[in-house]
Amino acid sequence: MNMANTMKSTLFKISIRELETKKTSFDITENAKNLGIEGKFSSINVKGSFQIKGRKVFIFGRMIFDAELLCSRCGTLFEANYTHSFKLVFLPEDKRKLDEFEDADVFYYGGEIIDFADHIRDFVYLSIPIKPLCSVDCKGIEY
Repeated sequence: MNMANTMKSTLFKISIRELETKKTSFDITENAKNLGIEGKFSSINVKGSFQIKGRKVFIFGRMIFDAELLCSRCGTLFEANYTHSFKLVFLPEDKRKLDEFEDADVFYYGGEIIDFADHIRDFVYLSIPIKPLCSVDCKGIEY
């Protein structure tokens, strides 16, 4: 399935032209399906701020969501709450060689709109453990 075609969210777009140099806060709640996220997820709440310095755009945030997952040991469905903090730096395409932002995820933009919905979707998937457990002491399937 091509996730880019299923995404409908327009909430994570920033206009470079309208962005002021001061820090601007945001609090966005979006339906997981509108971000192209498959499975049983609650709405994704993303709080944070963005700021422009010169042609660099900084986005700092924290996302919170619930997911219904299948325990990898016992096979039961369980619901878990996840949080993920992130730092994104967007630089203009012509600055691709710059390496000064090692502790942040650095991305590049062309044009006047930055859409970071793909990044939010990726952070949701990266927050989910590869082998989810219903509890730390799950003993697995009992025979």
